Amino acid sequence: MTSTGHVLDGIETMNSGGYTQVGLTRLNTWCGALVGDVQKAEAYAPVPDEKIQYSWAAAVGQLGQGAAACKDATSTSGNVPAAVTASAATLKSGLTNLKTVLETVDTSAASPAR
Repeated sequence: MTSTGHVLDGIETMNSGGYTQVGLTRLNTWCGALVGDVQKAEAYAPVPDEKIQYSWAAAVGQLGQGAAACKDATSTSGNVPAAVTASAATLKSGLTNLKTVLETVDTSAASPAR
């Protein structure tokens, strides 16, 4: 899900440099791409390991919520910076859960025989 990096980088840039229509349009595109990535991830079969599946489902759910909230925030008027910042917090939570999944898979993988 490389789209997550684009979204978070875009949010950080706009928080430090100001919100522009060009920036919002670009961020909306990246958030939409992330929504598509999450939909693909949701189509995967469940992970056989219950602990890993729990973290995977949490990660995908949070990334989906954050991406949808970001897309909505960049499509409407109102307090866009606050809404975008809130979506970034949800995305970061999703990434934390995804990191847990990757670390768990990495440590549970069998070492090759020598």
